[in-house]
Amino acid sequence: MDPKEKEKSEVANFIQSMIEELERQDESIEAQIDQIQSSMKKGKRSNNDSIKQQVSELQEFTESHKFHLEKLENILRLLENGSIEPEQIKKLQEDIQYYVESNQDDDFFEDDTIYDELGLDELDDAFIPLRQQLQHQHQRPYLYHHLLQLQTSKLPPLPARQL
Repeated sequence: MDPKEKEKSEVANFIQSMIEELERQDESIEAQIDQIQSSMKKGKRSNNDSIKQQVSELQEFTESHKFHLEKLENILRLLENGSIEPEQIKKLQEDIQYYVESNQDDDFFEDDTIYDELGLDELDDAFIPLRQQLQHQHQRPYLYHHLLQLQTSKLPPLPARQL
């Protein structure tokens, strides 16, 4: 394996492991939310506000995880198709790892700008015309089918076939 491919593979493995860890954390948080909500239905009403606050905080974690998961999945795809170089991602490894490993610590500070350096939003904007074109192409068969129906509905019926 050439050194560039090896580096790309190592970075892809790192990103994939971060995705898997965030997914695991997200599943754990969802289980906690379910457990709290089920105990809330059975429990006392006096703790209702604090329980709602706890659920709200956990839901904020899941929203944050979804944001980071989306970014990491995009990075992985862009890395695999050569739109981002491994060196660009390596610069962010510590920040990504910090988020994944420390996001539930009391003194954690979230930096949602860590991906800005990669210009993912600009890349997304560049793919919008392509997305629109693909959507338009998917609509064509539907439109073509309706046009064909309209055109053929104006044709006189075919004569009955003689056997």
